[in-house]
Amino acid sequence: MTMRAPFPSRSASDAPHPYRGRARRRPPGFAASLTTAATLSAIILGGCAVPQENQPLESQATSQDYGRQLEKLLTQAMAEASSAADLKVNVLREETCLRPENEQPQTQTAWIARATGDVADTDQANAALDAAAGYLTGEGWEQKNETTAQTGDVRKLYFRNGDLGATAAHHTLGGPGTVVLSFSSPCLDHPDDHRMVRSEQDPEYGKDSQYYDDGA
Repeated sequence: MTMRAPFPSRSASDAPHPYRGRARRRPPGFAASLTTAATLSAIILGGCAVPQENQPLESQATSQDYGRQLEKLLTQAMAEASSAADLKVNVLREETCLRPENEQPQTQTAWIARATGDVADTDQANAALDAAAGYLTGEGWEQKNETTAQTGDVRKLYFRNGDLGATAAHHTLGGPGTVVLSFSSPCLDHPDDHRMVRSEQDPEYGKDSQYYDDGA
C-alpha cells in the first residue's frame, strides 16, 4: 500500500491548537453520516472511551498504522472466506467522522475497510461468516455479540480487538443476499492541513479529490 509522507512540521506561530492532535474514541452513533449501515456497525465497535494523547505528526503516523493494519486484516479475512463467497473490496480508506456539513472533513477521520460479495443462499453465507470468524478469533479477536433475524440482516457477528472493531454480516434485500466484512479504527483528530489516504486497493484510488493525496 502506498502512503504519502506527512506534511512538514509547522512553525510555532502557526501551530495547530493543542487539542487538535488529540485522538478521541467517539461514542456509539458518531458515524451516522458514513456511507452504509455495514460501515456504521463496524465504526460503532471501533469506539473507545479512553482518550489517547497525540501531537499532529503522531496522529498522522497512528492513522497510517491503522491503514496498514486494516488492509492486512481485510485481505486475510477475504482469503479465509473465499471458498464460500467471492468478496471484493469496495472501501479501504480514511473517511471523515464529521457531519456532511462540516467544511473541514479531514480534521477528524477513521479508517474503514469493507468487502462484499453475493451469496446464493444462507448456507453459503454462513460458511463465509464462519470462516471469517475463525480467522479473527484465531488472531486474538474477541467475538462480542451475534444477532439474527434483524431488519435486513439474517446474521451479524461483532468482534473487537483493542481499538479496532469488525463485523461479519449476511444482509438480504429481497434476494439470497450479500456477505459484508467490515473493519474500522477509532476516530483521530488532525490539523487542518491533514491529507486523507486511500489504499491502492480502494476502488476510488486515484480519482479526483480535494481531500485525498492520490486524487490531488
